[in-house]
Amino acid sequence: MNALARWMLGGLFLGGIIHILTILLLPTYVPVTPADRVAAAEPAGRFTLLGPDSGPMLAGLDPSFVHAVCPLTGGTQRLTGRMPGTLWTFAIVDGAGAVSQSFTDASALNNGIDVLVAPRDTLEAIRFAAPPDYETTLLLDQPPSGGFVLLRAYAPSPADAAEIGAVLETISCAPFEVVLPDATATQP
Repeated sequence: MNALARWMLGGLFLGGIIHILTILLLPTYVPVTPADRVAAAEPAGRFTLLGPDSGPMLAGLDPSFVHAVCPLTGGTQRLTGRMPGTLWTFAIVDGAGAVSQSFTDASALNNGIDVLVAPRDTLEAIRFAAPPDYETTLLLDQPPSGGFVLLRAYAPSPADAAEIGAVLETISCAPFEVVLPDATATQP
């Protein structure tokens, strides 16, 4: 009986070690992140609607919202447009799939979006130069690991979802060249 108890205890111990190692090694077997899936499936420079059956791309999306994504290209991108008149959220999702920055319709001016997503050094140059073109533009850091922008707008009914989706597709998400005033020019 004593030998049987030792064998059972040893089997449980070995089974526990195997299960823990499997859980720890699992991420190395699935190297594709949500940002990789969005970048591979969606053309850069515009928002694309995610249907209710977009499970493999982004899991866990709320079915009462209309979702649109735009991959971040690594350079500077400007996002502009009018949002629908319902509750909506804007989020920058990093390469690992975590939300790095977000805001809602309560933070927007006139229910619109005017956002510049750029690398940190570009944003610092804009803030230093303080050009009037960017007075009402929200300046956001681009995640170093890449990522994508996720727009979510509440659709009160399935009939409203198509109309809200059409509005989300009109929002621009294009590469943008930042033009700053010459820092060496003297002011009169």
